[in-house]
Amino acid sequence: MRSPFTFIKKRYLLDGGMPTRQQYAKLFKFLETHQQIELRSSLTQVAQRLKIDGHLLIFMIQVFSDLGFVTISAGHLQVVTQPKHQTLSTSSSYQHRLQEIDLEKELIIREQSQLMQLIRQAYKS
Repeated sequence: MRSPFTFIKKRYLLDGGMPTRQQYAKLFKFLETHQQIELRSSLTQVAQRLKIDGHLLIFMIQVFSDLGFVTISAGHLQVVTQPKHQTLSTSSSYQHRLQEIDLEKELIIREQSQLMQLIRQAYKS
C-alpha cells in the first residue's frame, strides 16, 4: 500500500532502490572507454545503452563524482585517470540515499494514526 503522501514526492526511492555492484561496474567500464561525455545530450542514450534507469544513472554519476572518479564541469563529465580507490558506500550521496530509503520504508509501513501522532509531536517541539 502506498503512502497517502504520494503527492509530495512523485517517485519513491524504494522503487529504484540502490544500484547493484554490477551496475556500477558496467557504468565504470563504459566511462573508461568514453573519457568525456556531454551530459545534457548523451545521458538518455547512455542510460538506454547500459539498461539503467535514468534517475539511477544520475545518482550513480553523483556517487562517482563524490568519490573523485569523475569530474563534472559545464555539463561535461570527465573521467579521472587513476583515481584513489574508495568504497562506494563512503560517498555522501550514497549515504544520503540510504537514509532516504530507510525513511521511506518507515513512513510507508506506518499507519496513518501513527503518522499523525509523529506530526503532532513535531509541532509541539
